[in-house]
Amino acid sequence: MNDPFPSFHAGIEQAAIKANQRKDTDSVHALADEVFSFSGVSLARLPGIAEVPLKATLEKAEFEYRHGKSKGVNEDDLIAFHNEIVTKLGAPDYAKIDRYQFDATRLSLAKYEPSFLGKDAPNGQEINRNMSPLQAAHILQWIVEQKLVNPYYQVPPGVRFPKFDRSNLQQQPDQGFFRAVQKSPLGAFDFSTVLLCANKLIAGGRQ
Repeated sequence: MNDPFPSFHAGIEQAAIKANQRKDTDSVHALADEVFSFSGVSLARLPGIAEVPLKATLEKAEFEYRHGKSKGVNEDDLIAFHNEIVTKLGAPDYAKIDRYQFDATRLSLAKYEPSFLGKDAPNGQEINRNMSPLQAAHILQWIVEQKLVNPYYQVPPGVRFPKFDRSNLQQQPDQGFFRAVQKSPLGAFDFSTVLLCANKLIAGGRQ
């Protein structure tokens, strides 16, 4: 059976290749479009009136990063920020992440997006503690969505993701994190990207 995931990631990978080559505003804009379009399994996409300025914030920060004007987003800072928000939401502990879970997610995505997150990425390695803003948004976006809907991801920090077992495909995810997100001011929207844009992590990365 053919692996279905490469086509799912193809948009981001192709946009990343062009952004790596050209490094201009148009190619970064196209990459941001792909990052914002990637979600959608469980999280509604933001209305255009809200998405446009947020995406512009990430595009500007990404452009600066690619031209050496920004240090990017530190992985440990991003993890701490995410866990702080989870605590404020009153979500279950499994919604939090640690470095192992973050890195495991990043390596999993890098398999299909080598030009964005893997060996061909602008920072030159699969695990770089300082990420570009769009890299940070994409990884956080994906892991948050998996924590919402994928029971294999619903384990607390300090616990490794279980080995995938096709016999357990009918296992239902816990709804505690999803309910906490729905009760938040952002509702069921992609709050991870919104919070990342609004947070000082982006502005604070400039040199």
